Amino acid sequence: MITGMSPSIGQSKQESLIALAAARANVDQGMIFPFTDYTRFLTELLKLSDGPFRRLVAVGQVQPEVAIAVDRADTDLVELLGVSPFSADAHAAVKEFESSAELVYLSNPNRVTGASLSFSELRLLANATADGLLIVDEQYCDSFEISARPLIDSYANIIILRPLSSEASPGFADAGFAVADEKLIKSLNAFAPAESISAGQRQLIIDKVIDRKYAKAQASERHNEAMRLATSLNRRGVQGRITPGDFLLLRVADPKCVGNYLARMQVPVENIDGYPQMKNYMRYRIQQPSVNDRLLEAFQRMPSEYFHMRPSRLRKTTLRRGAEEHSATGNRLPVGMVSSSRGRKLR
Repeated sequence: MITGMSPSIGQSKQESLIALAAARANVDQGMIFPFTDYTRFLTELLKLSDGPFRRLVAVGQVQPEVAIAVDRADTDLVELLGVSPFSADAHAAVKEFESSAELVYLSNPNRVTGASLSFSELRLLANATADGLLIVDEQYCDSFEISARPLIDSYANIIILRPLSSEASPGFADAGFAVADEKLIKSLNAFAPAESISAGQRQLIIDKVIDRKYAKAQASERHNEAMRLATSLNRRGVQGRITPGDFLLLRVADPKCVGNYLARMQVPVENIDGYPQMKNYMRYRIQQPSVNDRLLEAFQRMPSEYFHMRPSRLRKTTLRRGAEEHSATGNRLPVGMVSSSRGRKLR
C-alpha cells in the first residue's frame, strides 16, 4: 500500500505529461502518474510501500538504477535467478515468495539479459502478490508486444513503469510514467513530484513517442541492425546474442581488453561481467548504423584472442538401457535467492 510521496512536478506540466502518457498507453488519465527521474521515483515508491517485509524481491537480474533505489530506500534486495539468465521462470520464483504481501519487481524483457515472461506468467505473479505490489518495468514496450497492461483492469496490486521517450534530450532520458489502478494513482497524485519540462522536450516526446508508427519503425530498425551486427560478428568469431530490447549481448574471452579496445575506437559498450551468471558478457546498445559500423570495424582490427572463446571441454555422457538407468551430465541450478545491496550470496 502506498502512503505518500514528496512533491516535485508543476501542475500545468503534470497535466500535459498525463495527457500524453494516457494517449500513449491507451488508458484513462486517472491511471497515469508521470515522473522525471526513474531512480528517484522507484526510491520513493519503495519507501512508501507498506508491507511486512523490508525488501524488494526481483525476478531476474536488476540494472544499477534498481540497486541504487533499494539502497536509498534503506531496504534489501533479493534477486531470484533461474538456471539460465536468458530464461526467466515465474513458477519457480513464486515458490520463493514468503507470502502474498511481497513487494516484487521485474523488467519484462529483462533490462540486463533480455529474458522475458509470458502474459500467463505475469498473471501468475499478480495472483501471487495479491496483498503486496508487483512492479513491472516495460522499458522496451515498443519492441516487445507482451504487456501487463490488461491485468490492471482486474488487479489493483500492479504498477507498470514505461519510458516517456527513449530519444529524449540529455537530462530527461530517465523520465517516464506509471500505469496503475486509479485508486493507487490517486494516492500518488496527492504528493506528485515536480520538475520543469521545457517546451522543446515536450515537443520532442510528442513528435517521437506519441506517434505509434514512428515508435514501431524505430523498433523495426533496431531489430534489423541487431541482425546485421550479430551476423557480421558471428562470422568474425564473436558470440553475439540478440535480445527483445535495444541491446546486443556479446560473450568474449577478455571483457577488459575488449572494453579498452572499443573505448579507444570510441565505441560505447558496458561490461556486465560482474553480474551473477553473466561472466564474459558485454552489453552493446544498438546505435545509428554509422556507430554500429565502428563496432564491426573495431572487432575486425582487434586481436582475436581478446574475444574468441575456447570451446568448453566435452564431458562424457553414458546412456544405459531402461528409463530408470538413463544418466546424463549437466547440473541444473535451482532458482535461488541472491541478496544484494549488502553483499550478494547465492543460496
